[in-house]
Amino acid sequence: MPSHEHLDPLINLVNQATLTPAKLDSLYRITRYRQQLNDIAERANRARLASVEFVMRHYYVYLTGRYERERVNFDGLPSNPPSNSAIHVTPKVKPRSGAGGLRRHRRQLARLILADAATPRIAGRAVLPRAATEPVLHDARLQRR
Repeated sequence: MPSHEHLDPLINLVNQATLTPAKLDSLYRITRYRQQLNDIAERANRARLASVEFVMRHYYVYLTGRYERERVNFDGLPSNPPSNSAIHVTPKVKPRSGAGGLRRHRRQLARLILADAATPRIAGRAVLPRAATEPVLHDARLQRR
């Protein structure tokens, strides 16, 4: 598995791309300004009067400034904090000393496998033996031999 030194830059890149509520609002304003700029340019091109074209051109310059300021604002907003990240790195696991832990796990696994193999089965399903506390039927009509 890659180390933290390799994953940290990738996680930071993802965190920058993850939108916070403030970044989402700013992105909405950028999209709205771009749409308004396209609409104003289209109207200015269709204008029949020079005065309407003059006003639209100046309004276009004004909106271009707001659009550019909002883009700079978007780039300056803080990215998602690591606690809210979509990606988390698993911390290092403590190294195990010796093979004692593996031997213990092998013994437990062998005990489980043997216990499972000793369980009687009917059609692939385990049939558990009757517990000593279950009532035994004493009525001869209910018992079949």
